[in-house]
Amino acid sequence: MKIISRYVVREHAGPFAFALVALTSLMLLNFISRQMGELVGKGLPWKVIGQFFMLSIPFTVALTVPMSVLVAVLYAYTRLASENEVTARKPNGVSPWRLVTPAIIGGVFMSIGLLAFNDQVLPRANHELSTLQSDISQARPTLLLKEQVINSIAEGKFYLKAGKVDQAGGRLLEVVIYNLADAMRRRTIYADSGHIAFASNRKDLLLDLFHGQMQEVATDKPTQLNRLFFKQDRYRIRDVQTGGFKETETTEANKGDREMGVCEMQKRLWLAQNQYDMDLQEYRDAKQPPKPTMPPRSAPPRVRSNEPHGLGWAYCALLKRVGGVKSAHAADVRGAGLHAVAAQDTTPKKKADSAAVAPAQDTALRDKAAARPGPPGGRVEKVAAGTKAR
Repeated sequence: MKIISRYVVREHAGPFAFALVALTSLMLLNFISRQMGELVGKGLPWKVIGQFFMLSIPFTVALTVPMSVLVAVLYAYTRLASENEVTARKPNGVSPWRLVTPAIIGGVFMSIGLLAFNDQVLPRANHELSTLQSDISQARPTLLLKEQVINSIAEGKFYLKAGKVDQAGGRLLEVVIYNLADAMRRRTIYADSGHIAFASNRKDLLLDLFHGQMQEVATDKPTQLNRLFFKQDRYRIRDVQTGGFKETETTEANKGDREMGVCEMQKRLWLAQNQYDMDLQEYRDAKQPPKPTMPPRSAPPRVRSNEPHGLGWAYCALLKRVGGVKSAHAADVRGAGLHAVAAQDTTPKKKADSAAVAPAQDTALRDKAAARPGPPGGRVEKVAAGTKAR
């Protein structure tokens, strides 16, 4: 690297590092200030809290690196122009492109690095963070409940209000539950205290209520009020997956868009398109009238034309060749997927071909048995069709 190139790189390195640290710190402080009140002092281990904030760093870095590059470029070339260094180098035969080339090359390498970071590191960190949030909410359901506020447990069905919430023990005081699941009846449950926890299946929410009453009003008879008093009662709210209470997502099928890399999204897109084509073809075949019986003939396996192609699949194939990156396993769907489609398409044809070949084999065996010479003495045994002559 020449002296001028090293000088330009040094002019960019300092502002870039300062801007990256400053912007990342500011965004992390903002995130911590918003999340600290919901995590600290609620019975969670400090290791879990630290892991929560560590998994938030990749998302912040993905935003601050481009901003830091912009700050570094503006600062470096503004200083060179303000101190007349560009003008001083022109009489010495130094082209302005000599000053711009190092920044362009650095930008290319920075883009490649960000591409790998956003495709390999960021989706996995987002998935781990989402899983951790789900585990926290299921281990401590009260973390997402706010005091003196109507909290949505199941959107449009169940709402809960508590006068006081014990975050560590899961106890509730002055509980009010609004049950809107039945359109013909409106139920309101009042209880002095209660306990909230998830069931063993990690999907249903259990509410143990003590010393309360349930009021029920039918929508067709609003003047009639039914009241039921109880000392202890348990309510099970099934499939609680909204309003912050989410099931742990550990499988690839349940990943969101921010939790998948390029290859995983390409794989899901190709499978969805292929399934759509197959369903459309089945629908068209069902709409067409039955065709007259044609003489059987062997046909080559039919392979659909929507093979994986494009820049995304080229990128996945390159990842697999270079380092066998874990996320690049989606590139293998090309051969496996096409083989599966061809096998599914040719299954009915194979059955038809085998059914058509059976009579031909019987005829050939019958002719062969008739042409075979009989035993000594001129006695010939009759041979049944489809069996060997003795």
